Amino acid sequence: MCDGQSGFNVIYADPAKQYALSSGFSMVHTGLEVPVGKSDVDVKCTIKQDFQLWLLFPHMHEWGTRFKATRTRAGKSDVLFDTDWNEGFIFHPPETYWKLDDAPFFKKDDEIKFTCSFNNTTGQKMFFGKEMCVLSAQYADYKKDGNIFCDNGTYGTF
Repeated sequence: MCDGQSGFNVIYADPAKQYALSSGFSMVHTGLEVPVGKSDVDVKCTIKQDFQLWLLFPHMHEWGTRFKATRTRAGKSDVLFDTDWNEGFIFHPPETYWKLDDAPFFKKDDEIKFTCSFNNTTGQKMFFGKEMCVLSAQYADYKKDGNIFCDNGTYGTF
């Protein structure tokens, strides 16, 4: 187990300016089961709407060993993340940022697939919560859709 701390920087917005709302989009597998030993878990989501992302980051806990995510559009795949996991990423994961004037990063019908690799040394099967396999994003929410999740292909809001 690692010790850590987290914090936030608060920057006050100019009330005279107009801003886009930011909402979350999380791709997750809440039915996650991690057997004892080394294993991989695959998660897939087909994007249901365009998302103008400004931030994308993976999340696992201390038994994660590797995170790989790809986006497939029109038969062409791009690697979003392919990184060895370390405990420091639990509170400060690798991140990717975009400017809001860029084209939507996730487009309707894109397929997102990510694989979380684990080494479960607890001696017992772990379930979602104790360990996780998540790809999270923040997006410019111009239509005020709110926070959206894709739970291994099933969509909802939170």
